Amino acid sequence: MNILEVEGLCKTYPAFALRDVSFAVEPGTIMGFIGRNGAGKSTLMKIIMGIYDLDEGEIFMAGQPVKLGKPSASLAQGIYLVPQEPMLFPNMTVADNVCAGVKDVGDAAARKKLAERYLGFFGLADFVDRYPARLSGGQQQRVALARMVAAHPGIFMFDEPMSALDAYLKSALEQNMLDLFDVCNRTVLYVSHDIDEACRLCQRICVMHDGHVEEIGSIEDVVRRPQTLAALRL
Repeated sequence: MNILEVEGLCKTYPAFALRDVSFAVEPGTIMGFIGRNGAGKSTLMKIIMGIYDLDEGEIFMAGQPVKLGKPSASLAQGIYLVPQEPMLFPNMTVADNVCAGVKDVGDAAARKKLAERYLGFFGLADFVDRYPARLSGGQQQRVALARMVAAHPGIFMFDEPMSALDAYLKSALEQNMLDLFDVCNRTVLYVSHDIDEACRLCQRICVMHDGHVEEIGSIEDVVRRPQTLAALRL
């Protein structure tokens, strides 16, 4: 596993600016990014993923610079983002969606077998031949998780993956994710505006406010001994 280092990221929009964002995530750490809507959490994830370019700053993975503005380069360097919406390919079966990011899978039978393996982690092994339109929101999000695991990235990133789910589905998916983190032992960046959710899933917390990192610390430090007004409000 590799350390992720973010140094001095800046991105200016007409009504918002990401300002001098810097942090490091040690290998195997689950880091939660919390803050109010508009704090810059999702923008930060999309910059790391290469979806957005930036004005200043650098990102390093294992000491090597990540090529910004190129999602394919981020994927090649082992970074994978699961967004708020599952973004499955509607014209592809669940099996083909899971295998979409895997190279040299083989024929249809091999793809189906591989998909069944990863879908089995989330209780969806029998859904390989279905299309996304026939899945619930929670099932679609599980397929997106299976697709991520199948790609074997070094860093998992999540942008509020449970924001559109009801309480029951959210609780079930949280347990799936805890099991996933325990088994895969990957570096995780997890975006949420829910401090309780972040505390259940993460080991460390990065508090963001108005495009800037306010403080970073353990769950215990941030919740019981907040050092900034932004953390205290959360």
